[in-house]
Amino acid sequence: MNLHILQKKKVKKFFEFIKKDTTKKVLYTLAMLFIFRLGNNITVSSVDSTFIEAIGGFEILSLLTGADFTSFSIFALGLSPFITGSIVYELLSNDVIPVFSRWKKENDTNKKVIASNSIGLAIGIIQALSITAMFDNQHGILRAGNIYSYIYTTGVLVAGSCFLLWITKMIDIKGIGNGSSLIIAAGILYNLPGIILDAFDVTVTYNNWTTFIMFGLLMLLYLAIIGYVVFIEKSERHIPIVFSNYSTYVSGKKKDYLPMKVNVSGVIPVIFASSVLSVPSIICNIGGWNPEWINRFSLNNIFGITIYGLLIIFFTFYYSHTLIVPKDINRNFQKSGCSIVSVRLGKDTISYLNRILNRICVFGSVSLLIIALVPVVTPLVWDVAAQTNLTIGGTSLIIVSSTMITIYQKLKSESTRAKYVKQTSIWKDR
Repeated sequence: MNLHILQKKKVKKFFEFIKKDTTKKVLYTLAMLFIFRLGNNITVSSVDSTFIEAIGGFEILSLLTGADFTSFSIFALGLSPFITGSIVYELLSNDVIPVFSRWKKENDTNKKVIASNSIGLAIGIIQALSITAMFDNQHGILRAGNIYSYIYTTGVLVAGSCFLLWITKMIDIKGIGNGSSLIIAAGILYNLPGIILDAFDVTVTYNNWTTFIMFGLLMLLYLAIIGYVVFIEKSERHIPIVFSNYSTYVSGKKKDYLPMKVNVSGVIPVIFASSVLSVPSIICNIGGWNPEWINRFSLNNIFGITIYGLLIIFFTFYYSHTLIVPKDINRNFQKSGCSIVSVRLGKDTISYLNRILNRICVFGSVSLLIIALVPVVTPLVWDVAAQTNLTIGGTSLIIVSSTMITIYQKLKSESTRAKYVKQTSIWKDR
């Protein structure tokens, strides 16, 4: 009897746990991630999977993008077209296209979403057609290499990417939020264990104990890069501010500040740099050309690495100044009656913010160079790393680290809010 009552209490507690708002959000998010992984195991029907397995080398591409190119699934494009579309929209809204600039000033979210998604759809069609044509010309992955097969494959890939966009929106609305980053991070984390195991098989030989030490050093280097990425993602520059109606900038009291992330631009400069660097080779692959000079743009020589680093620095400064506009911050300060401590509103504030932003960009670009160039330079100077497919650092670690930090902070705030609501209800009952 007592056992029966105890079981009923456990079941009751379980259902109370399920009914909690945070638990519902987590379970809904897990359900959406399950659908995402299910779609990644469905190969496009027009593609011959035996050719995909024979080609190989898609694990690294999947690790970097979060998509699944290993089976050429319906979600193979991932969210990259729509992410690129939103970035292109942000760039065009900076006084390049007047309509986009007006929408940005009016803060018209609906029109912005429609425009960025339309750009992303166009990019997705071009990207799907280019990938299909490139792999079919080189390896003959399509069962029937005619125009109808090209149209069908392109349509399925674009439809899969659109469905993924819907999943991210539902995670934002009904789940724990941060849907797009969570989908990409889930794809990366799914592919990461297999690549680590492959690296272990390639590196370690059981009759030589020094190979275990080499693999351990490789893992330590990997963990060091992860720690550095987390440190950079959480680093901020705090600019003290004060409001005209009251002052909180008093010794011993909480101070108000304007936060500026050290890595303002995130992973975008690395993505842009690698995309620009790969344009010549993509054009040559589609056209069926193989000139000798194309090898200079690879990351296996000094010229390609130098161009890659310079592009990262350029896009770090450019995109950071696109995201943070000192004139807009100064305008918002004037509207809200706020100012930076010991700095006058107007030209002085704009000049001060530009100076701070440039300093942050210098440190941010150096940090991105370290994160992006470690996986490129390490295989060139270390034979153990060259033998493995393990990508140390790069865009994947930035995406995963920033996503995990954001999700942790959201769950923590949800837990704090739930405790506050519960405590408030207890006080009301008294």
